[in-house]
Amino acid sequence: MRARRVVLVAGTTALVALLLAGGYLFMQLKNGDPRILQTCAEEAAAPMGWACERALFRYHPTPAEVQRFNAEGGPMYAVTTNNEAFARRLLAHYLAAGIDINATVQRLPMKWTALHAMVVQGNPMAVRLLVEHGADTAMRDADGKAPLDLARELHAKEPSDARAQVLQVLMAEKPRQPVEESRASDAAKP
Repeated sequence: MRARRVVLVAGTTALVALLLAGGYLFMQLKNGDPRILQTCAEEAAAPMGWACERALFRYHPTPAEVQRFNAEGGPMYAVTTNNEAFARRLLAHYLAAGIDINATVQRLPMKWTALHAMVVQGNPMAVRLLVEHGADTAMRDADGKAPLDLARELHAKEPSDARAQVLQVLMAEKPRQPVEESRASDAAKP
């Protein structure tokens, strides 16, 4: 009888510890940094990777995170992965939450968008995803360079297959007219 009581107490203690740990884990996932959750979702083994992915898509980004991401180049982190399907899904999720695909990195003097940054990284998949989701290829950085200008310059300095693919993606995209130019041309029409 005493042995059963010990087993029952030990089992109950283990269950309470497990529930407390689960509650702690839940709070960490809910309140965690989405960039850490993204890494966890991509790299952690199941079930942790699964839990991180669920938390990322259920609780993030919060309005404060949207504001922070927009000051850090918008969807830049969503496309910095090797898993295209995951990047595509995360990018769509972030854009639906209000992240601006054309936001510039405010803390850097270059004022790059995520598209500028991915061009500099030589990441053709990220460049293609950003363009497909509406990134403005005509946006200029603080030096007046559009992503295509940067791509040409970097490929001329350090040619590579990745830089050639970035160039190909950007050259295939017809740049939009800047808002001021399109208004001026509309006003000039009879």
